[in-house]
Amino acid sequence: GVGGGGGGYGLVQTHRASAEIARALRTDASRFELVSASPAPGEGEGAVVILAALGGAKRLSIHRIERRRGNTSVTLVSSTTPAAGTVPASNRDGNATLHAGGVPSDAALVVTAAGGAALFAGDNLDEQLLMHDPAAGGGRVLASAAAPSTGGWLMLTELMGVVAYAPVPAGAGTAPVTTRGIASPVSSVHVTPTATSRANDSRPATMATDPIAVNVDPAAAEASVRAEFAAFANGTGGAPAESGFRLKAAGALAADGSAGCPFAATSRNLADALPKHWSGASGPGPATESHLDEKARRHDLFLRFLAEATGVWNLIPPVERERVLEHGELVAALLCVRSLHNEAAETAGEMDEDETDGALEILREAATTAGVALQENDAAVRDRPAAEVCYSRATGVCDALLPVLADGFRKRASVAAGAKGASLRQRAEALDALSRALLGALGAAAEFRTHHAGLYPPPAGGATAPPPRWSAGANARSALREAATAAAALREESARGGAPELAAPLGARLLALATPLLDACAANLESAAPGTSARAVAREEYVNARHAVLPALLDAAKNEVNAPASHFAGVTADAVASVAEAHFGYEQLAEVCEAVAHEADCARDPGAVTAAASRLHHYMRTLRGAPADNEGSFATFVFERARKHPGHAGTIGRRVAQTLRNTPDEFYEELETCLAPHPSLLWVHQLRVEDYSGAARTALGLAHGGGASLAQRVRFLSLAKLSLLADGVPSAETEIVAIDAALDLTAIQTNLSTRRGSGSDADAPLPPLRLVEACLGDGAEGTAGTGRDDDVLDGFAVFASAGSAFRSANKSLLETLWRRAAAETDWEQLSEQRTTGGDAGYVRLLRATLVARATRRCYDETNAARLGAPFVDAISVEEVLELLENAIGGGDAAISLRDAVGIYATKNADSDEVMA
Repeated sequence: GVGGGGGGYGLVQTHRASAEIARALRTDASRFELVSASPAPGEGEGAVVILAALGGAKRLSIHRIERRRGNTSVTLVSSTTPAAGTVPASNRDGNATLHAGGVPSDAALVVTAAGGAALFAGDNLDEQLLMHDPAAGGGRVLASAAAPSTGGWLMLTELMGVVAYAPVPAGAGTAPVTTRGIASPVSSVHVTPTATSRANDSRPATMATDPIAVNVDPAAAEASVRAEFAAFANGTGGAPAESGFRLKAAGALAADGSAGCPFAATSRNLADALPKHWSGASGPGPATESHLDEKARRHDLFLRFLAEATGVWNLIPPVERERVLEHGELVAALLCVRSLHNEAAETAGEMDEDETDGALEILREAATTAGVALQENDAAVRDRPAAEVCYSRATGVCDALLPVLADGFRKRASVAAGAKGASLRQRAEALDALSRALLGALGAAAEFRTHHAGLYPPPAGGATAPPPRWSAGANARSALREAATAAAALREESARGGAPELAAPLGARLLALATPLLDACAANLESAAPGTSARAVAREEYVNARHAVLPALLDAAKNEVNAPASHFAGVTADAVASVAEAHFGYEQLAEVCEAVAHEADCARDPGAVTAAASRLHHYMRTLRGAPADNEGSFATFVFERARKHPGHAGTIGRRVAQTLRNTPDEFYEELETCLAPHPSLLWVHQLRVEDYSGAARTALGLAHGGGASLAQRVRFLSLAKLSLLADGVPSAETEIVAIDAALDLTAIQTNLSTRRGSGSDADAPLPPLRLVEACLGDGAEGTAGTGRDDDVLDGFAVFASAGSAFRSANKSLLETLWRRAAAETDWEQLSEQRTTGGDAGYVRLLRATLVARATRRCYDETNAARLGAPFVDAISVEEVLELLENAIGGGDAAISLRDAVGIYATKNADSDEVMA
């Protein structure tokens, strides 16, 4: 038999097994040794799994062998040589133990002498289901066994205790390995995995587990956290990994949340700890700051304890980790406020008796008011001074101190405070004291986040950002908004003459408040789902905040331009541009760019002009807006602004021309989209970029759109024709023929106005029907008058240029024109000329008749300029002759009428006989 390593004995003959293994390894039997074997379920009488060590490196291989029923031969069923690194802590001596008989039934567990373990399964034993590396924090495997009754395998580890692995059959799921540490045969506690699930690419890991009933006492879990931290702080906690094991055993790391939030609770206790001694009965003294310093130190020590306890920090749920870190931020914020309070107290101590320090009074009032608010909800602190409570309960910063600061801005620094009698300087002093406290608290929290950045959990993926931190929450935004509003109003009041020397410092204070305010509003907006009412409310708040601070910042920067060199440095244009760039402040950003460009142009500095243009184009290129919140791109804003605001160009027209001339090619498409609602500008842009077909379409739209005068229609039609010709369109193409026809109609209207001495080019173009009616006038048929013949011929010209649809729809009106044309000639007299005069004279008289001239205009292919299908489709020559003969009454006159028509028209398309 084969045995060794405590793994059991296989009922097979060694020499027979060795021969099969040698063939599988393609080597000689002398080059490997059989290390361990374990009986395994199988179809044969003597199934066994054997562990072999090959060569000088003692590389491990696993082999499953069975002895068939009825004979002594053995068969190698499966064999694998695990890849390097898949069996952790395997030494060159090849010492390891093999176990079989667990779940799955074809699996084999390899445990090395150094405490590593790996589980393999599958038809060829080549699928790795588990890897336990002692270096990962769980400690060495001390003992192991197959446990099919519990659904898998049991292992005793140094630090995790007894760990159970229960694989799920292949196909039942792909959840990762779960480990359970068993504290005693009676009770069990969930232990977060320290083993690593690994599988080859062809088959995913199938290790999972059904839930185990876990009985965790949240109070005991919290007590274990406090005890372990106390031991760590005192230096008596032992190895950090041992703390992690004890916390797991106590249930503090229960993944199902049954332990509550013991780490956050301990962190809160540290942040809200009350002082054991105060320097005076009237409230907090200088020792308060020392107490807060100690809190910050203890909380940092707590974070170090969690980070150094192997695996603990990453096993705490992300939400609880955030809360622990938030407590550290709050302690840092409160410590900063208290430091400012102490500074004010020291300054007051150096003053004369008749002097008062407004900052001290303001901060003392704020701390007292916040403490009273905290006492209302906490009976444990009602017997302590209110200011002491404020500086002790760090978690009260959000719900107590920030609202008090916001209220302080309203009462002491706002316009309303001025209306109640507070002077400008008093309000400025209050703004300074309160805003230093507010910005100091927020800045200290930000510094804490920077210092501990590696501990913050990464943001979760999703369409929206996580809720804003407390420093960007509703109370923080309210305080920042009140402060910024007061600063803007005070700066404007001082700049108007109230106290000019305060304008620059107040502008600098406004700048310091604007960035955190807008950043907080932006974070709040991003945390709301797009399309929801919450998103709409957040966007409105964001927009209102921009309108409150950005114009005021720009005004402050403008006031600084002419300030003397010795003047207090306030707000610069570049600083305004930086804030505006980050927060869709397109109006202010455009003004800054325009001012820089104008200055460079006035200085006639080509380098500065180029730099100014590059800066503008950089903003246009990078600021693409936020379509989900109706924030357009900066490029579109610039184009729209050029159309409405003259800027430094003097006139809007000149500004538009500059914009069209100086816009780089990369913005052409966006510019065209922006100009689409303004075709009078669009066609200029299209001509500039040599989009002649587009320019033609735009010009035609302008020509035929409502509001164009007669002169404007002529202009745009002519531009459209020129654009098409420039685009290479032949003059005989339908597009150009249609434009020529439209130009004919405008010419007809102009001629009518000229002949009648009424109307002008400023009149609106008449539609074809109105033109024909104007040509017919009010006179009866046969009435002579100046220009009557031209009017009638223009009527036919309208029909020729208005298109086939118009001719078909107004056939009766066309017939009226023919009758009017016939009535203008004495056909009886003309008939006499036919018999008495010469042929040449007769033909001249015929061609001079309105009927002949109208026939030429309508039916002569070489001379008629018309749009659409031929005239014969609307009224044939035969119909015209019949109509005219009926109009004049027939007889000899009808012969002359036929002769007049026949000069320019044939009887029909199929007849070779020409009417003469």
